[in-house]
Amino acid sequence: LILSLIFLFTGCTDKTITRIYLEKNSKKMTAGNIIFSSDIIGAVGDMTVKGDLIIFIDHHPSSATCFYVVNKTTGELENSFGKRGRGPEEYLQPTIVRNEKHYNQDNLLDVYDMGTNTANTLDLTNPKEICRILNSEIKAPNEVYGMKFINRIGDEIMGQVAIQTEDATWLKFVNINDAKVQNKIPYFNSELVIKTGASFIFDTHVYVSALSNKIITGMSFFDYINILNRNGELLKRYQFGETPLPQLDDKGTISKYIVYTHLSYSSPNYCYFLRYGTDMNRPDFDDTGMTLIKLDWNGNFVDSYSIEHFLYGFCVDEQNGVLYGVITNRETGTVSIREYKGL
Repeated sequence: LILSLIFLFTGCTDKTITRIYLEKNSKKMTAGNIIFSSDIIGAVGDMTVKGDLIIFIDHHPSSATCFYVVNKTTGELENSFGKRGRGPEEYLQPTIVRNEKHYNQDNLLDVYDMGTNTANTLDLTNPKEICRILNSEIKAPNEVYGMKFINRIGDEIMGQVAIQTEDATWLKFVNINDAKVQNKIPYFNSELVIKTGASFIFDTHVYVSALSNKIITGMSFFDYINILNRNGELLKRYQFGETPLPQLDDKGTISKYIVYTHLSYSSPNYCYFLRYGTDMNRPDFDDTGMTLIKLDWNGNFVDSYSIEHFLYGFCVDEQNGVLYGVITNRETGTVSIREYKGL
């Protein structure tokens, strides 16, 4: 089983793997002001920066409102929208879509709702749906439904599909007009998942760029970041810890819930992966700091940064060199956004 873990990706050789020693080289980011706090937010999920605004999604299923818009300069809550439901302008499980075309259009936000299998472009000046990409009438649950870490590439969307087949878990490119699969890449061996009893083993952060023709993935339970081309060929892999593979017990199941890539974010120039590397079953798991890993779109390691707090979400303002991170007070339940400088 260990050997099958080591050779999980076809064509992985010693020449493919680059070892990065984060402990020696990471720059320290400085914790700055808390710019926003609220005790009505359930659980912050996806975040992004659009001009002077931070947009984040409340993922908690009991939260009535999905989207919040905060001014990053004043800290004021400028808007909230998107009731939870199946009606017009309502959402069940929304996630932010990475769309290269709209990076520099601060008023546009691309979202995909896993709960209703629809994708939309929203106008933040009047946050109503202005473009329906996938119609809810399209019935393609095995091809589109359940996608995570969605990317928009021209007339396709691409993401990790949580639904497995008998032989693999897939990364899929799906045409947005008819929801037909254009290409799919086998990413994980399903037999391995069944043997380990680890249904979460394929929880992988996926980003794709049409400009560089690269797919960059950060793996939650393997201490790797991988660079592939759009045919799924592994070009490069970064290893960070001494033991990058999951720790298994005598029964072959994962013995410690150690998470490596915990969160991720992408911009026109870089991909960011927030690494944890600690057992999240510990009662004090969020007392530990994290490391931010920065790669360019050609798959080159750029830099790493240490952050003293555990973050539940983050986004990056590259123009001002600031990371905005979500911290939570477990005693009061208050959710806050804090700025970290030195990026």
